[in-house]
Amino acid sequence: MSSPKIGLGEHGWWGLFILWAAVGYAGLAGEEQRATTLYQRAKPLSANDPTSPVVVTGLLSHGELVGGEVKPGRYRAVLQASEVYAWAEYETTTIGQGQTTKRLCNLQWTSTPKDPSTFSSSECRTQPLFKKSRELADEWPKDASLEGGGRQLAIDLSEVEWPLLDKPVPPKLSELIRGEAAITDTEGDSLLVYASKDCRTETPAAGCERVRVSVRTALEGEATFIGKVDGDRLTKFEDTLKGSAGNKDALMAAFSFESSFDGLENWLLRMASFAGIWVGLALVHRPARHLLRGIRKLAEASTTIFVVSVGSGLGLVAVLIRSLAVLLGFGLVAALIVASRAAVDGKPRSV
Repeated sequence: MSSPKIGLGEHGWWGLFILWAAVGYAGLAGEEQRATTLYQRAKPLSANDPTSPVVVTGLLSHGELVGGEVKPGRYRAVLQASEVYAWAEYETTTIGQGQTTKRLCNLQWTSTPKDPSTFSSSECRTQPLFKKSRELADEWPKDASLEGGGRQLAIDLSEVEWPLLDKPVPPKLSELIRGEAAITDTEGDSLLVYASKDCRTETPAAGCERVRVSVRTALEGEATFIGKVDGDRLTKFEDTLKGSAGNKDALMAAFSFESSFDGLENWLLRMASFAGIWVGLALVHRPARHLLRGIRKLAEASTTIFVVSVGSGLGLVAVLIRSLAVLLGFGLVAALIVASRAAVDGKPRSV
């Protein structure tokens, strides 16, 4: 006699997975909402409350910055990267009578040139390697400080999250080391400074170089930051340090678009989680119903059938293992309700 087939089955395991993910996403949405209200409740320095973020309005001061192509100036940041016109490998797929995939290579601007000898295509491996003549990294003032609330607080501007509308801008030609003689082009928020005129063409020579650079100009007047005071430093509170020109109201207004977007994202997350829970339960319900039927049949089975099943070494073992799998699956889902909150606790993203 064949042993009873009791277990979740393929649909049931998919149901448990969807249920597990849906509960987790519901927890994430709750934590995002908690983070949003947390930063709206930021307190002044005088409150001296270590459990809440502090809001500090004052004057931001720092020294000058210099970049690879930028003269010394009062910038909050100089964002720069050197690029070279070098060989890069890519994949192309042709769909006709049959799908054909081929690895090819071409010359393109890149900040991370790779050695062609490591390429997959044998034809591309014969191409020469072109390296950058210099490495450039983003620069921030090392001596930035904020004077406000009756205190002087050091601040690392590389940690600050600025509003979306406070974008880096291309430096002016007068701010470049080569000045008006520089060979440049503009691409988005960046200024491209070429090594020579021959490199600023549609088909530059292999090995040509350029620098991609943008700057954040210094803030004039008051600036407001929300973070945590650690000794004489203003640092991140739960992984976030926000800053903007103006007072607290100006900062909240500057981040209002992001807060609204995150609020919409949270509601969409909740709706998806709600739908996922029902889909997961529906998929789990079918094998669970068979499980209950199997248990009832086992209870009604005669001693002879039970002995034969045990003697075969299959029936009882299958029942125990699959029943244990069902209990373990539901246990994981229950544990996730608690674990999902603990896993994301203290990681706010928005004001």
